[in-house]
Amino acid sequence: MITQESGQINRPSSALTFKVLYGVSSVGLGHVRRSLAIAQKLRSMRPDVKLQIDFICAEPALSFVKKSGENVLPVSSTLESLSQFMEKESKSGRISDMSKVASESEEGAKRNYQVIKSILKNYDVLIQDEFVETLFSFMWEKFPQLPQKRVVVTDYVRLESESQNPVTKLKLGYANRMLKKAYLNQQLRIFLDTPDALPESTDVRKWIAGNFHVLGPVVENIVPTETREELINKLFGRTEAKFIVFNLGGTSIGKPLAQFVIKNANILSEKLDSYLVVLLGPRITPSDLREVKSTRISLIPFSFDIFKYFKIADCVVTQAGISSLYEIASIGAPCVIMPISNHFEQNQNAERFANRYGFQILEYEELSLLTLQKAVVNAISQKKYEPMRPTAAAQSAAKLIHTLLDPSLAHN
Repeated sequence: MITQESGQINRPSSALTFKVLYGVSSVGLGHVRRSLAIAQKLRSMRPDVKLQIDFICAEPALSFVKKSGENVLPVSSTLESLSQFMEKESKSGRISDMSKVASESEEGAKRNYQVIKSILKNYDVLIQDEFVETLFSFMWEKFPQLPQKRVVVTDYVRLESESQNPVTKLKLGYANRMLKKAYLNQQLRIFLDTPDALPESTDVRKWIAGNFHVLGPVVENIVPTETREELINKLFGRTEAKFIVFNLGGTSIGKPLAQFVIKNANILSEKLDSYLVVLLGPRITPSDLREVKSTRISLIPFSFDIFKYFKIADCVVTQAGISSLYEIASIGAPCVIMPISNHFEQNQNAERFANRYGFQILEYEELSLLTLQKAVVNAISQKKYEPMRPTAAAQSAAKLIHTLLDPSLAHN
């Protein structure tokens, strides 16, 4: 237990008990899904170990974690969402200045850190899924009082940009030095993606091999058990030749795509001989969009169970968030990827999945009725691929974390 006065941790000798603080990034929802999977494995794989897992996160992660039934610290509701800085700098699916996003995100994270720093010392271990509020605390305080045992979970290790501007390059170099220092400040470093997601630099890959556990992506068994026909009848009470599903992701950056589809719903539906389904993320509501006048389209408010819509889809049109792409690949659906422009991770993700599964890429700048129709038709006409199988990455991550908590657990 923890005494309020000292913040010191005293454990009964007869039991292994640990307090875990799980910080989750508020940019998108992929971090939340994999964090919840790891938390569930932490509990299930060692029932003899008593874990108190408290989550800390801002919106939209906050609502997702609450919905899952996990314990979320009340202070989370006072934190700024770092999604807002990327959304503010985006227009028509393009981020105008990533260096500005990074700078404003740092300031937001610093403000969040000031709010939460007094509670951090009360935990045995801090798990950080790209939770920059604590990862970069060394930049804002000389001796931050963090748990002695710390874990970082990530799917990127270096910031990149296509800009040739020397000032941008200078800022990027500094940011990458700080990122490397942030990672090295953690006792356990977990990379949750495949090796082809790593930078091509030999030196960087050697550094990753020596400092990270590369476990692969977290892909759970999420395929709905109902047949496609059962799901269509359950969701819409109708039969259609085809369904095209538009997935807008965890930020509001996909709003222009939703507006385009709504505006052109009748003609787009006719040309594709399909019913259109738009999955609104947590940062977009129907009231944010123009009035729907077509009977050939449905707007679906944010749902925690989007996989059933992927299963009925003859094609999914999505942004290039890595978790969404893995979820679509695990269903086996054809896909058109619309990566956020000037977002190095999304562009890299799009290229990888195009090469691996034949997903089509459509840039936001190219969006028109003709280009969208062509991309969807091409995606559907691709040879069917073998759906991605569930992985053991969440369980492997949980095992490593248990070993960090108590090395003796490695032998049990």
